Amino acid sequence: MVLLRGLLFTIAIIIAAYALIAAVLYLMFFVDACISTTRSRISVAGLGFQVEDTNCDTLAKEEWVSVYGFADRDRGRTLLFRYSPASYHLPLPTIEVPDQRTIIIAIPIVSSVYSKLDSWHNHSIRYDIGHIDYP
Repeated sequence: MVLLRGLLFTIAIIIAAYALIAAVLYLMFFVDACISTTRSRISVAGLGFQVEDTNCDTLAKEEWVSVYGFADRDRGRTLLFRYSPASYHLPLPTIEVPDQRTIIIAIPIVSSVYSKLDSWHNHSIRYDIGHIDYP
């Protein structure tokens, strides 16, 4: 009788563990808990730029800011820069096109940088990042 209770208890623990793993996998792969918001749109020298903020709340909170570029001859957008903000209350990046060959993306502080494109549509991209918390 004691052996049967121990076996039933073990089976119940295994079923609960599998149910927990299945729930975590479902949240990770089938529930879109990310919200993207366009924070600004900029048009400079015939080029368009969009700054987008994305927040994900699945198992852990994650946030990043993406800068996309649009050109007249493009139908889609190109990711130019993606970073994790140091704080939500800090300013968004500024974008300048000082001449026909250069784009400058500037921001005073970021937590970390995920991606940076070096050139786009015959423009070199310079980054003026004041401080990176986690380089």
